Amino acid sequence: MLTRNLPNAGKLVNSLRSAGYDNVSAICDIVDNSIDAESSLIKVDIFQNKDDINIIIADNGVGMDEKILEEALKLGSLTDRDSNSDLGKYGLGLVTASWSMCKNILVITQKKKGEFLRNEIDIDIIQGKNDFVCDLGKANTKEIELYKKYIDNGCGTLVLLSKCDRIQNKDINIFANNVKKAIGQTYRYFIDSGIRFFIQGKEVEKIDPLMLNKPETEVYSDEKYEIFIKERGVKESIKAKIVVLPDYPEKLARQEGIGMKSQGFYLVRNNREIAVGKTLDLWSRHPDYNRIRVELKFSGNIDQEMGVNFTKKEIAPIQPIVDKIREEIMGQVKSIKKRIVQAQPRNQEDELMHDSAETIIANQAKLLITPQAEIERRGSPEKKADNKKQIREAKKRIREQFTRVHLSKKGMACKFLVRPMGEAGAIYEAEQEGKLVIIEWNSDHPFYKNFILANKNNQEIITATDLLIYSMATAELKTFTSDDNLDLLLSLKSIISANLRVLLS
Repeated sequence: MLTRNLPNAGKLVNSLRSAGYDNVSAICDIVDNSIDAESSLIKVDIFQNKDDINIIIADNGVGMDEKILEEALKLGSLTDRDSNSDLGKYGLGLVTASWSMCKNILVITQKKKGEFLRNEIDIDIIQGKNDFVCDLGKANTKEIELYKKYIDNGCGTLVLLSKCDRIQNKDINIFANNVKKAIGQTYRYFIDSGIRFFIQGKEVEKIDPLMLNKPETEVYSDEKYEIFIKERGVKESIKAKIVVLPDYPEKLARQEGIGMKSQGFYLVRNNREIAVGKTLDLWSRHPDYNRIRVELKFSGNIDQEMGVNFTKKEIAPIQPIVDKIREEIMGQVKSIKKRIVQAQPRNQEDELMHDSAETIIANQAKLLITPQAEIERRGSPEKKADNKKQIREAKKRIREQFTRVHLSKKGMACKFLVRPMGEAGAIYEAEQEGKLVIIEWNSDHPFYKNFILANKNNQEIITATDLLIYSMATAELKTFTSDDNLDLLLSLKSIISANLRVLLS
């Protein structure tokens, strides 16, 4: 016999408050509802109200009737959604996004020439009654006045978040500026379509991470790729735009946000950006990829295959999609990287003094803890043949790039290169090609100038330092394998490089 098994409302609310939103992504998730409501004007206001920070998101959309308003503040709302265009997904966004910041949600709405309605939910009341309850009815005079302060065109919706106890940055100016930047980039295609956004009364301008407004930016390719979803027996598509950003001087590149953290894939679902600077585990972050950005656009029809969660903040594509991206896009990315590397100067004379460390590492390779070489996924016989071909081509490229070294040292495990990467850059960068670990010394860094070159005639010191850097590089490649801990890696290397820069300058 089936019986109702209702959740404990008081405990579930606390769990939902930790759904994985940060404050900025939470506000964007609420803004999604305004866009789905056909709004042409959306306002966000963040302000101090006595000891509380309040947040208002207001729009001139179609508004809601009483039935839809009741659903809007219900977990798992039953409102109709079009996966090809709507930004909402699971009917959880408004409530869970708001609860990640506040305890009280008030919605005031009006359909065209209709009456003003309101619905309010409060976590303290829900926990006190241990039941999901709301206060639904007609808006009072004060609530109507608040609504008309922001929207006065006969229809629309205003969301007021109060009792905000989970604000991560209580400096309202910084908080609002972060929201402004996020909206400018997240909704850039909607801004192009004519939707106007205002933060603290100031209009938001679009931010394009592909930097297509810069004449020096190169659109390397812009293609649509078909993907067969075997489980559903349907064909879907992903549009990929690959760009090469301008080759700016180091300082200007930093100002423009060109760096390791921002390189990679930008995922856009139904014209709304949901993920920024992801590698999808298709390459290890390295300065040679800094100028490469790939925008992947897809519809909500493949949310499940793309691994889109309800926060619309992270993705985890299934293996066939990753394999398709690898097959169609990564060859182009590698070609761009090769072109970038070839355009950069190298000091081959300096590289000779690192030969001794390369020999020691090669001789001891079997005893060392090293990062695992990337292994191609298993598949059909035809796929295996393609994989073997790709591996042969990759090995050929490595041999061409390091001909001198491979001729002199068979079974090589490490290669040291020397090239300028800016005085403010890291001491070294590391990447992996198959089983080969490639370490690049930054010849501009004071550590290289004042220690390595100063001891150029002392091979023991050079070799010992190379072995230390190799050990650090292999630990980095083996440990920092995903985007999740990238911030930790960049922070660690940045602090080490900065301190040595100060101490040795």
